[in-house]
Formats: sequence, structure tokens, C-alpha cells
Amino acid sequence: MTGDKGKKRGPLFWGLVAAAGVVLLAGICVIGVASWARSAVLNATQEQAVAVPVAGQVEKRELRRLNDKYTSFRKALDQGHAGTFEFSDRELNVLVAKLPELKELRGKAAFAIERGEFIVDACVPLNDLPGLEGRYLNGRFTLDISTEGGHPVIRPVQVTVPDGEVPQVIVKRLREMNVLDELTERDANARTLVDRISGLKIRDGKLVIDTAPK
Repeated sequence: MTGDKGKKRGPLFWGLVAAAGVVLLAGICVIGVASWARSAVLNATQEQAVAVPVAGQVEKRELRRLNDKYTSFRKALDQGHAGTFEFSDRELNVLVAKLPELKELRGKAAFAIERGEFIVDACVPLNDLPGLEGRYLNGRFTLDISTEGGHPVIRPVQVTVPDGEVPQVIVKRLREMNVLDELTERDANARTLVDRISGLKIRDGKLVIDTAPK
């Protein structure tokens, strides 16, 4: 799920719904894992891609309302306006199912907010990683979402896979990373948009995003 580097991404993709980036980080960590962990890494990946459920039919009225909210969110980020936006897990999944700019996540990522935790089910090909060509990471990622010093932070805190177990050395390294920093390291525009997020949290079963001029 690497995508084309030159393709313009929406801020929701870059900042918040970048499941591809979350799982890609796990793959990147694999490169530095000692040889003793290689068998465990192979056990944690599969030769088959497991499709992730895609949101079904949505009433036109609901879709229009959600599209208007998403457009307002994008405008706030693009133009540096202050605002507060809330997205339920259902709304996030509908956006992935219906928005053309998020089509690369369709069938590869689905989101859930359970007991105050943000969870991503994802399927990611690992073709770009030496020794893992033709394999997939089909897993569930539990993310810690917060704000530190006015800076949004997303850290994977738990990773589970259907078969095998993700080596703890990988999980430990993931917990030390801010996914948003990794995703925007080489994209100045994405970095600017993320810097305009002044608050990020889970509240009452929703992802709450505060934007502010910076």
C-alpha cells in the first residue's frame, strides 16, 4: 500500500486514516530485526491477502451530510481555520468506501473505536521488503491517539495477527514511533496540514480533531 509518491493525498488520508502507513511501519521495522526473529516474522505474515470489509449501502442524505462535514474539515486544514470535527468509526469507514481519494484503502483498511481505543484492521502487501516478497501482513492495530505539547501523536500500542505472533522487538519499536511524523517526514505539504491539528483524541466513541491556525 505504498501508492504513487507524486499523487496528491487528502489530509484525512495523511493525518488520520493512514492505516497503510501504520502497517508499513511494521514492515520497515522487519528490516532491522535480527535473524533469530525471521521465522517469527514469517509466521506473522501470510501468502494470501485477506480482504477487509467495506462499508455497505449508505442513504444519500447521510452521505451528503458526511461529505459536507469532511469538506469542512479539509477546508479548515487547507486554509488554517479553527474548528472541531468528530468522526465515528462508521463515518470513517463510509469515507473510505465512497471517497475517490481514499480508494487505495478500500478493502485494505477498516476502522473501529472500541472502549476508547482506535483500532485499524489492515491488509498490506510487503513486496518492497527484502525476503518478504509475495507476503501480506493481515493484522489488527490498536493505536494510542493523543496530543503532546499541541502536537498530534498516533502510536501503535498493540498488534495482533490471525496466525503466529508479531515479534515483541517490532512491537516495542512501533510503540516508540509517532506514526504522523513517519508519514509526513518526506512530504512538506502533509507536514503543514498535520501541524494545523491542535487536538486529537477519542471521546464518546468518536475521533475528535481540533484544528487551529499555525
